[in-house]
Amino acid sequence: MSPARQVVWLTPAEYARHRRVSRQAVHKAIAQGRVQLFGGRIDRDAADREWIDNTDPIPGGSSTPGAVGPPAATGEDLAAAPSTGGPSFHRARTVWQGYRAQLARLEYEVRVGKLVNADEVRQAAYDHGRRLRDALIGLPARVAAELAAARKRAECERILLREIHRLCEELADGKLWPPAPPPA
Repeated sequence: MSPARQVVWLTPAEYARHRRVSRQAVHKAIAQGRVQLFGGRIDRDAADREWIDNTDPIPGGSSTPGAVGPPAATGEDLAAAPSTGGPSFHRARTVWQGYRAQLARLEYEVRVGKLVNADEVRQAAYDHGRRLRDALIGLPARVAAELAAARKRAECERILLREIHRLCEELADGKLWPPAPPPA
């Protein structure tokens, strides 16, 4: 017959000292159901087993080395946190470090030329389209006299095709692009 186990009952503050954690961590564990409270007291040995079984040793991550943890929290996650008592310092710092890493990656990609400013691209595309449109609108004025002198439909088509090909060549050779620098 095995001897009866001696139950050691502790208050949450005493259990926090026993675990060498903050009282808030113990109260959070109680609120989340990771540690059981009986009449305002905690069974030390049972709570130690529950703490180990139900608590992730790496805040916001996985206890398995090299394993991928849950996705990083976003600003919305932190905004929703007040109902649970607010984000932990470690969680908030993890989110902050994630943002810093993303900003560093974006800055690197800008510096190596992989990313460009979207407003500059829109403006350049607009300028390019305007120059192409202006070149096409000017096409009839450039070939009107030649077309008027042409006597056959085939000759008119040849003249128009020649001018369209010339514009396409200018476009391909960069004569229509990049856009002209803005006036000083």
